[in-house]
Amino acid sequence: MKALKLITGCLMASISFMLSHAQQNSIAHNVCPEETVYKEIVFPIERYYDKPFVYLNDEWIPGVSLNDLNILNDPEKIKTVSVKNDEYNNSAIFIYLEDQVFGQIKNKYRNFNLDSLSAIEPVCMFPGGNGRLQDWIRSNTMVPVSFDGYATVTVGFKVSPDGTVSDAKLLRSGTTNDDVIQEALRLVNSMPRFIVEFPTPKNHPFYFSVTIEFLTPGRIVIR
Repeated sequence: MKALKLITGCLMASISFMLSHAQQNSIAHNVCPEETVYKEIVFPIERYYDKPFVYLNDEWIPGVSLNDLNILNDPEKIKTVSVKNDEYNNSAIFIYLEDQVFGQIKNKYRNFNLDSLSAIEPVCMFPGGNGRLQDWIRSNTMVPVSFDGYATVTVGFKVSPDGTVSDAKLLRSGTTNDDVIQEALRLVNSMPRFIVEFPTPKNHPFYFSVTIEFLTPGRIVIR
């Protein structure tokens, strides 16, 4: 029993750390759920979700969060606690309770309005908050030696539910220089993992576009 209390305490401490860390990252992107139309990233959006997905006896109950589970203070009613991926590949907390306790909690939330969660758009953010994506692009863009002048290249890309970036494709280009285009695609495909958060366990990929500027060193652009 002491071991279970220790595990529960460590779990809550770890969750608190993850949530406080997430709060330090400002939301930095508009999202485009379940569409193939690429949306230009817009700054800033200030929002985050502070509730991890919690499954009770292998069931996700809308409205339930760790903050609502006073039962965690009574480990004798908890069979096991574990952190693992759910069917949507989310890292989630699985708590197994006595059947009677589980029934009480499920009954408490039986009238929860799931539509109130479904109406909330998920969010997708670049690590570090507002403006960091532009900083990262400027720091990692390599102007090909075969290019001379100034041009912009717009690239579309996909962010998977786990935050990984892939499928970079050319949308618009102000140059025919293939080295520049390939560098833009390389740059986008090498982006660090995004932070993705959903109001419900079911998830989907996001589609964004970003415009990258190429300027030969020593040149000046007059806008």
